[in-house]
Amino acid sequence: MKNKMNNKLGFLMLFLIMLCGINTPLTKSIMDVVPPIFNVGLRFLIAFAVMFLLRPKKILHEASRHDLARIFVISIFMVSGYILWNVSLLFTTATNATYFACTSVLFIPFLAKMINKAAFHPRVFIGIGITIGGMYFLVSNGAGFSVNPGDLLALSASVMFALQVIYTAKYVERIDSFLIAAYQFLFVGGIALAISFLFREEVGWTSFGLLEISALLFAGILITAALYYVQTRAQLQLSENTIGVLYALLPLFAAIFSWMILGETLSPIGIAGGGMMVLGVALAAVYN
Repeated sequence: MKNKMNNKLGFLMLFLIMLCGINTPLTKSIMDVVPPIFNVGLRFLIAFAVMFLLRPKKILHEASRHDLARIFVISIFMVSGYILWNVSLLFTTATNATYFACTSVLFIPFLAKMINKAAFHPRVFIGIGITIGGMYFLVSNGAGFSVNPGDLLALSASVMFALQVIYTAKYVERIDSFLIAAYQFLFVGGIALAISFLFREEVGWTSFGLLEISALLFAGILITAALYYVQTRAQLQLSENTIGVLYALLPLFAAIFSWMILGETLSPIGIAGGGMMVLGVALAAVYN
């Protein structure tokens, strides 16, 4: 019975991660109308609205000021990561942006050691070495090695995501996970919209159509709120290694759907590099 439940959760996680692969090219495809930082704000406020509709009393009455202060801190890392990643889509392909953003698992052991004094297994260097080799082939893509600003922004986003994971473990382990997610969504959405207005991003309100609305609802409801809920359940049943390996498949899905939706292509060398990165990230997740 337990194995059947684990299999269902595993397949559901895999399905939602596959949907994340669709979300990347969708986000890039609507950027002429919905600019990157504004997109982050709307997406996370939609996710917060879903959480609030599910359990309004819990959100309004069960979080202390101390809890909110700690959640706000980790939300800073989260919003920084998503803004950097969304902006990176302006300068690089959706495929590359996803591959680089998913390397956060490589930074976690080193940052955790610096911040939480946590030990890590030396075999993590195997995954890191394979991933770095894969990065080289992915970026060169058969046409010579050159790193563009978008790749660097996506890599910076992965560092922010790693810091979010570490500070979540450090500061909010005793706070209810539902409250952590709900208030993170609220804080990230609010901060992103404030930054968007500060930088005067131009939103194409007159061009807002079914595609833009559908993409934002898809990202807010399925990719953010639903994935969080399923992952919370999955973490009680599945090992961290299993979840880490499932997330390592995200760049593969993103590459497939970026080809289908945006027409992005990789050379055989780029495909090999992407495969190496998936393997390296998966190994790093297992050894972490």
